[in-house]
Amino acid sequence: MIKPIFIAISICFAPFTLQAQTGCTDPQAVNYNPSATINDGSCVYPATSSNAIFKTNLDSTSETSGLFWSNGNLYTHEDSGGPTSILQIDTSTGQVVKTIIVDNYPNIDWEDITEDSSYLYIAETGNNNGTRTDLKILKIAKSAITTGSVVHVNAQAIEFSYADQTDFTANSSTNFDAEALTVVDDSLYLFSKNWGNQNTKLYILPKQPGSYAIFPKDSFAVGCLITGAAYSASQKEITLIGYTKGLPPTSMIWVLNDFKNGLVFNGNKRKISLNFASIWQPEGITYLSNYEYFISTEAITQLSYPAKLAKLHKDWLVSTSIKATANFNIQVYPNPSTKAIIIANGLKGMEYQLTRIDGQTLLNGVISSNQEEVTIKHLSIGNYLIKIFYNNQLIKTEKIIKE
Repeated sequence: MIKPIFIAISICFAPFTLQAQTGCTDPQAVNYNPSATINDGSCVYPATSSNAIFKTNLDSTSETSGLFWSNGNLYTHEDSGGPTSILQIDTSTGQVVKTIIVDNYPNIDWEDITEDSSYLYIAETGNNNGTRTDLKILKIAKSAITTGSVVHVNAQAIEFSYADQTDFTANSSTNFDAEALTVVDDSLYLFSKNWGNQNTKLYILPKQPGSYAIFPKDSFAVGCLITGAAYSASQKEITLIGYTKGLPPTSMIWVLNDFKNGLVFNGNKRKISLNFASIWQPEGITYLSNYEYFISTEAITQLSYPAKLAKLHKDWLVSTSIKATANFNIQVYPNPSTKAIIIANGLKGMEYQLTRIDGQTLLNGVISSNQEEVTIKHLSIGNYLIKIFYNNQLIKTEKIIKE
């Protein structure tokens, strides 16, 4: 009786052993392992760069620092010593259309802003010399933000100190500055801007007001000064933005996904160099959609460059669209057209995006049939782009002409 039981147990466990293979599970990586079922964070990516599309100058805010997109509106704020205001920005003109003034806290060094469904959170965390002992995150109820072009609100404070900081002597190489904040589920994720080694550390805080001593949860050698963070809940993805020391700065983003238990640097880590880097110093980043970001850049007075707003599309997904490009024969017709175009041979659930040539999104939709009709009669005469996505990957871009 013992031998059959032993055989049964062996048979039971053998398939599990075969299935649970670790390795790189991202098809976009150069070391992708199609047999791997558990991502071990080992993915290596080819050198990649992308072009951010200039949208407008931000003439009313020279030191734009944080950025977030909410319900079709874009918000930013000033840096250290600026007004205690959150500014709603017109994305076409860069002008302020609404001002939310925080009455009960000064702007000592506001560095980033983020949100959840009920609150805004401002990172009062700038610490360029490593001497501050009054670090905090300001929590503002969205319900307090009434209508009108100027609104006054009060904030609560989530105070904290770095448990791993023991020296508060002023220095220009501190690793206890932090300029990137985002909400992930029920916690606040704060990323340091390490002037000394150009790494970043992740600190996690609760959303509740109080006083906390926080230890780093994770760290990574990003090779730049991290200035902004954004989280996509639908993709479970964090994007960090930063720049290298010196003038002109070199800018980049790090896209982090497929991580677990808050260890954001144990999953996939992909660096994208930003080609506007020679003249722009990026500060804020926010997801506009699963495929696009808004980026704000600070004015560089030494080079006479104003603050700017740009849009960045995830065009690095095009080159490795898994099997989609080979398997689909998507056609767009008639082209030119006056009233509508047809997207033929697309799969149900694919997404499409209609944009202007400069990248501004005009229409998003989901393909529901093999002959999806997209109305364009309301568009002005001119050239546009239609983009098709499959499993969050861009598989086709085609210029269309509206007559």
